[in-house]
Amino acid sequence: MSVWESVESLRQFTYKTVHVNYVKQRKAWFEKLEQPVYALWWLPAGQIPTIPEAKTRLDHLMAHGNSPTAFTFGKIFEPTVN
Repeated sequence: MSVWESVESLRQFTYKTVHVNYVKQRKAWFEKLEQPVYALWWLPAGQIPTIPEAKTRLDHLMAHGNSPTAFTFGKIFEPTVN
């Protein structure tokens, strides 16, 4: 789990740095799953997320799809917290 200041900075790291080489090779290391394997959500500045919170967000994403509660790069929601 990691915390980023913006979706754009996370996207930049994921797809525009050496990290993209690992993203491209993921099929060699991971099985294709039908459900989401990550969830994005907004936090108030200074808040540190917990593992149980992350699990709850991922479960919500799997049950309800992209929403302001949890989303993916496929459908970004604007921040609702400061």
